[in-house]
Amino acid sequence: DVNADRVMNAESAAKVFILLYYRQLVASGACDPTRRVELTDEDRYWGTGVLRYLAAGLQPTLDDLAWLMIVVSDNVATALLLQDIGDQGTVNAGGTQPVHHRRDGDGRRGVRDVYAA
Repeated sequence: DVNADRVMNAESAAKVFILLYYRQLVASGACDPTRRVELTDEDRYWGTGVLRYLAAGLQPTLDDLAWLMIVVSDNVATALLLQDIGDQGTVNAGGTQPVHHRRDGDGRRGVRDVYAA
């Protein structure tokens, strides 16, 4: 066991826990997967994915965001999905593993700062 007792950041693995919580919301009827969220210029985050390069005004569905979050590890998609379904406390209370969010300098949830403990 290399570093078996060492706590390490999970980086994008945290997106799996966010997806599990999102799936719970959809399955319970608490979240409409076809709801659209508008991409704005303020939603441009550092990191991976394609949404940061697309034009403001695009309105992907929550399901679109979930797919992009997992398939291409899109950080903007993850941030938009989190802004809709809740913060770390909400996700953690949903029965997933703990997810810790730090805030970017402007106070917004930044996906580059999403980690699982």
